[in-house]
Amino acid sequence: MGKKAKTFLTRVYQGAVMGTADVVPGVSGATMALILGIYLELVNAIKSFDTKWLRAIFILQWDVAIGRPHFMFVIPLFSGIVMAIIFFTQVVPLPQLLISHPEKIYSVFFGLIIGSIIFLLRSFRPITWKKFFFFAMGLALGFTVLSIVPSNYPDTPLFIFVTGILGACAMISPGISGSFVLLLLGKYSVVLNAIGNVEPAILVPFILGFGVGICLFARLLSSIIKKFPTAFTLGIAGFLTASLYRIWPFQDRIYTIVHGKLRLVSSSPELPALSSTTLYSLVLVLMGLSIILIIQYFSQKKSVYSQ
Repeated sequence: MGKKAKTFLTRVYQGAVMGTADVVPGVSGATMALILGIYLELVNAIKSFDTKWLRAIFILQWDVAIGRPHFMFVIPLFSGIVMAIIFFTQVVPLPQLLISHPEKIYSVFFGLIIGSIIFLLRSFRPITWKKFFFFAMGLALGFTVLSIVPSNYPDTPLFIFVTGILGACAMISPGISGSFVLLLLGKYSVVLNAIGNVEPAILVPFILGFGVGICLFARLLSSIIKKFPTAFTLGIAGFLTASLYRIWPFQDRIYTIVHGKLRLVSSSPELPALSSTTLYSLVLVLMGLSIILIIQYFSQKKSVYSQ
């Protein structure tokens, strides 16, 4: 096998790892890119789709339009991401499992998010008042946003478009996953079902929003991360901490039929009764936490923002 073929397959594998991470709320695809050593290359590849590239398309300078973006990096990586998403919508149908086994699936997510908070906070010892302030600001913002934002928006093109933008921004930010944002907005099952069933009414505005989010906010986000790494990281950790009550596995969930599909309308946390389901859910929380601890082990010598 030639060097180019090996590089291509490596990129596909890396994309599959990132795609798997971003499908599962609580695991950041950007964090996985960091662990794989391609985070900086990923950001640069996103930045290569710039105004010069758009100008070249409009004036039909095809040599620049084709040569400027990092297609040899983006195409195999994107292929791997798509393969992972298809796997989790066709082979392992996560949207259906969220309805049929909500306590078990949310327990894994809950453990993953706790692990992500630990992952983000691990480098900020000892805690100072300044660091605590950034964390508290993220916590306050999280509680404020989650208290005023409904758990489920209507599936209108505008809201799906905005969801795509927010998901893209989260995907390229270490520490928070795109699917986590979808879960908070109540669009996790909607988008994954649309991918699995090929629903253009959902996919088209979501992909457009995702593209806008990647192209317009990648530079802004990378700049913020580089200039204010401590404030950004602790703020994200605070926001994730505030979100735990919505990801809490044991909730009184109310569903309704929308366009022939069962959709979650609202949910409110409740204390679980001691049962085999509760104990099993606790084991799944610990399993999710362990996954992140393993990720931390392999990434402990790397800094999210050193690249």
